[in-house]
Amino acid sequence: RPGSLGFSPDGRLLALSHWQRVIEIWDVEAATLWRTVALDEVPYGLAWHPGGKLLAAGGSNEYRIHVWDVGS
Repeated sequence: RPGSLGFSPDGRLLALSHWQRVIEIWDVEAATLWRTVALDEVPYGLAWHPGGKLLAAGGSNEYRIHVWDVGS
């Protein structure tokens, strides 16, 4: 079940965080799963960098922030 979601600035990608400790990144136009990112904690909240290449997620343990270069 999804927790948070966020579209990339250009609207091409959709990131979904899940309680199963993963973030799925979907290609919206193709309606396909583009990438899956596994975490060691439940991700809370998602935010895209305005340039669209970085995705950040807040973690449930120790209030960590995870950042990935997704190269969108």
